[in-house]
Amino acid sequence: FETLPPPPVEGGGITFGCVDETGHWWVAQPRFTGKWDGSQWVRMLSLPPGLSEDSVACGPARAGGLWILAGRELRRIRQGAEVSLTPLPDFNGRCTGLHEDSRGQVWISTFDSGIWCVNPGRGVTGHWSKEDGLASSKFYFSFEDREQNLWAGTAFSGLIQFRERTFRSYLEVSDRTAPSHFSVTPHPDGGVLIARFGQPIVKADAGGLLTPCPLPGPSLSDGRLAYSLLMDRSRRLWIGTNGGGAWVVSEESAQQIPLPLAGGPVVRTLFEDSRGRIWMAGGVSLAVFENNAPRGFGADEGVPEGMVNAFTEDTRGMIWIAHELGVFRLEGERFAGVLDEAGRSIKLVSLLGDAEGGVWMATANDGLRLWKDGNLLQHPLPPEIPVRGLWNLTD
Repeated sequence: FETLPPPPVEGGGITFGCVDETGHWWVAQPRFTGKWDGSQWVRMLSLPPGLSEDSVACGPARAGGLWILAGRELRRIRQGAEVSLTPLPDFNGRCTGLHEDSRGQVWISTFDSGIWCVNPGRGVTGHWSKEDGLASSKFYFSFEDREQNLWAGTAFSGLIQFRERTFRSYLEVSDRTAPSHFSVTPHPDGGVLIARFGQPIVKADAGGLLTPCPLPGPSLSDGRLAYSLLMDRSRRLWIGTNGGGAWVVSEESAQQIPLPLAGGPVVRTLFEDSRGRIWMAGGVSLAVFENNAPRGFGADEGVPEGMVNAFTEDTRGMIWIAHELGVFRLEGERFAGVLDEAGRSIKLVSLLGDAEGGVWMATANDGLRLWKDGNLLQHPLPPEIPVRGLWNLTD
C-alpha cells in the first residue's frame, strides 16, 4: 500500500475517491476536486460554492473517465475535462455512494432519502425509499451482479436486491384511462411502433419513452385509424386501418391500397411469411402481396367472408389462418378447412407455427391445442384460461 498525503483541504472532511481511465487517483470534496499526478495533488474542477460535504461524490464511468456528483448536478469527466452535465432538480439527500451499471444508469445511494437512479442526459428516472415499501431509506452503496440485478446495502436493514420487472406498463396517464392498443411491430432502429385507438402511431423505446411517429403524405393524416402494424424486412411499414383498408409507407411516400385489393375495409391482421410476401385480411377476403403484385383469396379460393384473427406459417411453408369460422390452410392454390378429431371446425383466436413442424392453436373455448403430424393434441392448459394470443419468445 502507498500512503498519499491528504488533499489540500483545511479541516479535512468527507472525501470520495476513484481511479480514472489513465490510472490516476481522484478525490471529490466541496473545496477540492482533483487528482494525484504522481507527486502532488492537482485541482481539476471548481465546484459551485456552498456545497455541503455530503452532497459531493465521485465514481468511475464505464466508458472511461469518472462521474462527479455536485449537489444537484451530475458531471462526466473524461481525460481531465468535463464532457457532460445533467441537472438533477428533484434530487436531494446525503450522498454515501455512486456507481454506474451496465446500462449506463448512475445509481446514487443516500443516508437519508433512499436510492436514486439517474439516466445521464435525462435526469432522475427512479427513486426508492422507505415510503415505497423498502425496509430502509438509509443506504451505503449499490452493486450490479453479472445478471444485471442491483444490490444495495442499507445502514441497519440488511441487503436489498432490485430486479428488472418482467413486464413494463406503457400507460401514458396515471388514472389508467390510456387508449386501447391494437398492434405493435418492431422498429428496425430499435424499440417498437404502437397502434392505438383514436390516437397517432407512436414509437416506444426500451426505457418507456413514447414519441410520435411522423408519417409522410397528407392523405394518411396522423395515423389515428391505425388498427394493425407490420414493419417488413425491406423497412416498409404496412398499416391496416379500421375502415380505410391498408397503407404501405416507405421513407419517402405513403400509398393507399384500394379496398378490394386489401381484402376489405377493416384490416386487423398483417403477416410477412418466409418468402417476404405480405398477407392481410380485411373482413371480406384475403390478399397477398408478392413483389408489389397483389393477389386475392376469396370464396372461390376457399376463404369465406369474415374476420381473420391471425396468420402463421409452418416449417413446410404452408400458410394457416385463424378465421372466425374455423382454421384454414393453404394447400396448393386454395385454402382448405382443418377439422378436429370429431370432424368439427376449430374456432380459434390465435395460432402460431413452431420450429418443430407443429402449429399451436388458442381456441375460443377449448384451451390450447397443438396440430402436429396430422394429429390435434390437447395441451395440458386448463380450458378456462382465456388465451387471446400466442408468441414464441425464442424468435
